[in-house]
Amino acid sequence: MSNYNNFITATLKGIKSKENKDEYLVIDENSYNIFAVFDGVSSAMNGKDAAIKAKSFIKANYRTYLYPDVDIKTFMYDLNQYLVTSDLNEPYTTYCLVYNNKTNNSILYSWLGDSRVYIITSQYIEAITKDDSYKENVLSKYLGNPDLLIDDFRQHEREIDHNHILLCTDGFYRLLEIDPLTFFDNFHKKSISSIEHSINSLVEGKNFDDSTYIFIK
Repeated sequence: MSNYNNFITATLKGIKSKENKDEYLVIDENSYNIFAVFDGVSSAMNGKDAAIKAKSFIKANYRTYLYPDVDIKTFMYDLNQYLVTSDLNEPYTTYCLVYNNKTNNSILYSWLGDSRVYIITSQYIEAITKDDSYKENVLSKYLGNPDLLIDDFRQHEREIDHNHILLCTDGFYRLLEIDPLTFFDNFHKKSISSIEHSINSLVEGKNFDDSTYIFIK
């Protein structure tokens, strides 16, 4: 768990998981942040290693894709090619990623699979991503799939108007969806440390699946 000036992170192993296959990444630069969460596909041979490799690829290469323009779509396509050509069998993982420009009130975001990005306003919690799944736990898209084309990847922009942002894996939002009002109230506590304590208390020991989140206040 990490506590920064205006964002918190946590990754909690699911109570039915043998190992935590989630990963998260925070890159904090002077003029922008990059936030990402990954959920290694549990049924894949190398879901955990795929999440680790995806995180490492982004850390090593992100500056290449930010200038002269931010190109998350190509970045994630190249990440997929990196996983596909790795020495891993079934290197499958979901992701969601947010590029936060500190100089304006907008974000760029991208995702694949069923990890989600939410906007939390003073009135509601809204998922701004749509799951790539046929039904619960059956994904239609994920990193490491050799059949993906660049048009399968997204880069969307959203004005946030000082609202909060949440990135999370399915182990987190399944609990969120059971009791959204309680989560909503705790996300609006004044101090980031009290939010962290409250949210972790709502999740820890109750999450059947691995649960990872990044909350940006």
